[in-house]
Amino acid sequence: MNSPIESLLTQALAGERLSAADGLRLLASPDLAALGRAADAVARKKHPEPIRTYNIDRNINYTNICVSGCRFCAFHRKPGDPAGYLLGREELYRKIEETIALGGDQILLQGGMHPELAIGWYEQLVGDIRRRFPTVNVHGFSPTEIHHIARVSNLPVARVLERLRAAGLGSLPGGGAEILADRVRKLLSPAKVSADQWLEVCRCWHRLGGRGSATMMFGHVETLAERIEHLERLRDLAPDAVVAWETSGEDSADDGDGDVDKQEQVPEATFPHLHPGVSALSGADLVRAAMAEPAPAAQGETFEIWERETTALIEEHEALQAPVVEVELPGELTASDLVALKADPVQFARRQRRPVPFKPNTYAKRGTAFHQWLEDRFGASSLLDEDQLPGIDEEILDAAELELLKSRFTDSEWADRTPERVEQPFEVTIGDAVVRGRMDAVFRDPDNPDGWLVVDWKTGRTPTGADRKAAIIQLAVYREAWSRIIGTDAPVRAAFHYVATGETLEPRDLPDRAELAALLTSATSR
Repeated sequence: MNSPIESLLTQALAGERLSAADGLRLLASPDLAALGRAADAVARKKHPEPIRTYNIDRNINYTNICVSGCRFCAFHRKPGDPAGYLLGREELYRKIEETIALGGDQILLQGGMHPELAIGWYEQLVGDIRRRFPTVNVHGFSPTEIHHIARVSNLPVARVLERLRAAGLGSLPGGGAEILADRVRKLLSPAKVSADQWLEVCRCWHRLGGRGSATMMFGHVETLAERIEHLERLRDLAPDAVVAWETSGEDSADDGDGDVDKQEQVPEATFPHLHPGVSALSGADLVRAAMAEPAPAAQGETFEIWERETTALIEEHEALQAPVVEVELPGELTASDLVALKADPVQFARRQRRPVPFKPNTYAKRGTAFHQWLEDRFGASSLLDEDQLPGIDEEILDAAELELLKSRFTDSEWADRTPERVEQPFEVTIGDAVVRGRMDAVFRDPDNPDGWLVVDWKTGRTPTGADRKAAIIQLAVYREAWSRIIGTDAPVRAAFHYVATGETLEPRDLPDRAELAALLTSATSR
């Protein structure tokens, strides 16, 4: 060997680790013959058996819909593009059947970063393929896709990989690596994962015992140094990637015809031929001994607290992944609870499952101060003064806003009316729940001497759309409650008065008792 890179190739043949600078020298060398001979020698040293394998597989792109927008990609289509597709099962099965007919035993599933496909879709896909074609390995979903699936599913990457492996995913392809240098990635595919994130997906997969590969797309904007950086990062990943492989020699044993020479004996080996020192071996023995006979736990040790808290977190996380979570409807509710239930049943269930108190905000404090002023104006007394509420003194209310609300009220039609009741408490049974609350003011109906009008003062904005429909539930509860309090068939109306705008909102068709009960029933049957 007589070459400018002879010393580096000699080091490589001796099993010495070459540096990034060494790799750059080799990459820049024009002596391809010397590089080829050295590479072949290293390969034969690692794999002396005269066997090289291949398999027949097929790349199947299950979708071309992608939100990544890589600048080199002519394959992808944006969501909504008429040329976008998502393969149906029958077409997918046909492609796999064609592969098997040609001797194939593996399919490579890759597609775009679809914005709507979460982990459940991918689990079902892998499971369906494995059940129908149990002899076909599913080599599927690049680290880039895995990271995207985790983000869409709001799950950790490790959990996504666990679920796909349980569904039957056999190995992980190395697509999306491009060049593992973030300068290049930001130029070519800024919406994709960083180099660190791509590698972390691989590490998680290797920890699960999975096998995978890595690709390299070069010849564009990268430098030679960045090509070496890519290779070096993959080399650094290798200790995490390779656990061990062993061949038993059973495949090369005499098959009974006496002609042993027809098959070479395959040597047993452990990769990558590590030679641990005495101290490392001694430390490993200590770890094994400790794992075999752990010390008895003492009551109250720190690890018990960690175990208890970690278990609770895991249970909480797993519960959040369930598509349906049963939440028992409380036996006691407020009118505001029914409004929240109507507006967003799922969010209401979440808050019931994990109730968290709200700190009084500026708007709530402003409303409380205004209601206190009204009570004083009408000569009523409240259970608590406004300054007795928790947190009320933590922010200074906007005095100008409060004065504006007072001024708007005194200019309204309600200023000269006298309510029969102020802050009227109530407790009514609707369906299987007890609903409690307080009505701001109850007036005699000015249009009907025998009727009543319940008014709820609002200091915020007038709601619209779905929020308006949900808010009406509150008035329906008030009407039902006052009807039961008076115990007659006298007509009862209910309205919101939005003080800031001077608008009085009185819905024509309020839900009746049966409709309110049906709302609660539908919530418990979700």
